[in-house]
Amino acid sequence: MTQKKTLEQFIKECRAVHGNKYDYSITKYTNWESKIEYICSLHGVQSQPAQHHRKGRGCNKCGRERTKKAFAYTTELFIEACNKKHNNRYNYPNTVYIDYNSEVKIECELHGEFIQMASYHLRGSGCQKCGFFNKAPGPLVKPTNGEEFISLSIEVHGSQYDYSQVEFTKYYSSVTIVCLIHGSYKCVPTSHLKGIGCATCQSFDAFVKKASSMHKGKFEYDKSTYIRSKSKMRIVCRDHGEFWEAPGEHTRRRGQGGVPLFCMLPREQANFSPGGH
Repeated sequence: MTQKKTLEQFIKECRAVHGNKYDYSITKYTNWESKIEYICSLHGVQSQPAQHHRKGRGCNKCGRERTKKAFAYTTELFIEACNKKHNNRYNYPNTVYIDYNSEVKIECELHGEFIQMASYHLRGSGCQKCGFFNKAPGPLVKPTNGEEFISLSIEVHGSQYDYSQVEFTKYYSSVTIVCLIHGSYKCVPTSHLKGIGCATCQSFDAFVKKASSMHKGKFEYDKSTYIRSKSKMRIVCRDHGEFWEAPGEHTRRRGQGGVPLFCMLPREQANFSPGGH
């Protein structure tokens, strides 16, 4: 009698949640964690943990059908919903929406095109590369116009850049920034505000760090003449004066740690013409 009473009480509680939607004539209740069976009038016998059913979870197949109907979008409506969810962050030129569980093509202005399940994107998932990138520190307040972007950029980079060519449209659309040393280049606001600046400058900084460690501070490096690893730049030896050499060659280990041969000689013995290319 105790078991029957427990089953009756459980079914009573389930009907209070689900109404008369399900048939419990085959249900056997043992405890809260064990699975129970019941009959869905549309999809037949279903099985799930008693506690899940009591808390409102029902037939999985019915649930999937409701979801499919709820998201029976045209491509245009899907894009509209995505723009609302992601605040116009992504572009959808190649998107073709089939159904909630199909894959769609999405375009990130920072990392290019990627493919994602429509359901994931509608729930808020986006570009995976941006997800990793966004873990880097950045401004607490995202700029909404050019003035805000320039103000925040100056806080991050000081007076290193000229922002007179910036035409700000949104946080993830590229703008033109002018490096005072190497000229204009394209950059996405979100990356610039995370400290990423002129690629040539950053390449130069990495070169100087490596070269200074290798040569123990023996040389000075002219940033304005740096172009790339294989192009000669102006380098100044503290003992023998200036010369021109490619950064890649300068940091290649040869002789005594990569030092040019004339720098191994006393100044008066070096056959050296300062400034020679």
